[in-house]
Amino acid sequence: PLRPGYKPGHRATACVEGLCTHLHRKNPFDIQEAFRADSSKMNALKEGWFSELGPMFPGQSFSLEVDKVLLEKKSKFQDIAVLDSKTWGRVLVLDGAIQCTDRDEFSYQEMIAHIPLCAHPNPRKVLVIGGGDGGVIREVLKHDTVESATLSEIDGDVIEVAKEYFPKMSSALSDPRVRI
Repeated sequence: PLRPGYKPGHRATACVEGLCTHLHRKNPFDIQEAFRADSSKMNALKEGWFSELGPMFPGQSFSLEVDKVLLEKKSKFQDIAVLDSKTWGRVLVLDGAIQCTDRDEFSYQEMIAHIPLCAHPNPRKVLVIGGGDGGVIREVLKHDTVESATLSEIDGDVIEVAKEYFPKMSSALSDPRVRI
């Protein structure tokens, strides 16, 4: 049975009073640095396709057909892109690595948030490290027992991009229980 206060359909990621799970899907390798020596291997938008390449999975890539590039910018910490894809909706890309898409973000956000929250008997204070897109915070706040959630995100530009281009995912960032 699920813990009281849990509402089905929620997602989140967090450290709940000592019970932690990994939050951030970002590739631990600096893709830009790894491919700087060989620009032919750089992640690229070519002929309407974005391809994510990286040293973590040699010999393979993940590609999405793109309708439009909505944003390309460099923050103090990383390259940020937002793409409109043909089948996955909007796509958030950080340093050439796909972070989330409109179509499947829930699967990551829900698993990383609800497992630790349901394992804790009474989660009240939650810390989310990374999660600037706001999806984990959104899921954390679906638990009735949560009194406060703190988001620790190094790159404020990611938060602003999420608010503008991913309003559903970032919708809970303005909740009074949230501290950024």
